[in-house]
Amino acid sequence: EELDCQKIVLPHITPAKLWEKSERINSMGPELITFYDRNKKKMILSPTHEESITNMVSLYGLSTKDLPLRLYQIGSKFRGEMRAKFGMIRANEFIMKDLYTFDKDLQHAKETYHQISEGYTRILDRVGVPYQRVEGDTGAMGGSISHEYHIPAGIGQDELLWCSTCNSGRNSELNQEGEEGESGEDSSTCWAEDKGAGLKCQKEITKGIEVGHTFLLGTKYSKVFNLNLSSSGGGLVEMGCYGIGVSRLLSAGVEVLSTSTELRWPPLLAPFTVAILTPKPGSKDEAGLNLLQ
Repeated sequence: EELDCQKIVLPHITPAKLWEKSERINSMGPELITFYDRNKKKMILSPTHEESITNMVSLYGLSTKDLPLRLYQIGSKFRGEMRAKFGMIRANEFIMKDLYTFDKDLQHAKETYHQISEGYTRILDRVGVPYQRVEGDTGAMGGSISHEYHIPAGIGQDELLWCSTCNSGRNSELNQEGEEGESGEDSSTCWAEDKGAGLKCQKEITKGIEVGHTFLLGTKYSKVFNLNLSSSGGGLVEMGCYGIGVSRLLSAGVEVLSTSTELRWPPLLAPFTVAILTPKPGSKDEAGLNLLQ
């Protein structure tokens, strides 16, 4: 709400024709869960809502006075995982906070991207679990800029190239062209924009659990669904999408903070901060408690 985002609710089930229009119905592969309704129309259990929300917003005839528009929801998503494991960390059904933004031009869309990214940083700082923000692959989502938020963990399925000096990195998917040294570490030049004078990069390869992702989508979806401005000479609306895996963040936090004998929660997400255990009725402890009173 501090960033002028409005809460909405989008349907879990989406007509496949919307995904056919964006051509993502094929690029998503078997992770996309589909079925046919009683009228033999193909439907999708939504893993994300770019098609739905762009199609909906395109019906309203936006003008520059309506922008920026920022719509978010918190709800269940569905994905046919090839290897669902680690409880809620990688599941076929999960809870996500997803945000969709609409701006009048690329410059304003980049400003929105920066603001939302800062908001995500504040959220994860408050949660209190160590995390890394790295450059990510836009993949099937599309767009020109993408960043991922990872909690470093041995069970993480993403390989990250991280520079602790620059406090920056990228998913190894973006570094396939970099040569590897004998140790297996990446030996390409540092990807950081500014590492400062006299600083020597300390690069390492880590594993991470992805808990958030941001995309600057551009006009990929607005072009498909004819989301144009009705004023100022028209023009396609610039979009962005942003997600935090709520259930995964909860599980990942417990995963990295707990020990072999203790279940530890991130303080902000803990169901309680103090547990009061009363003595068993009739026990010596209860008798002692009465003496204290």
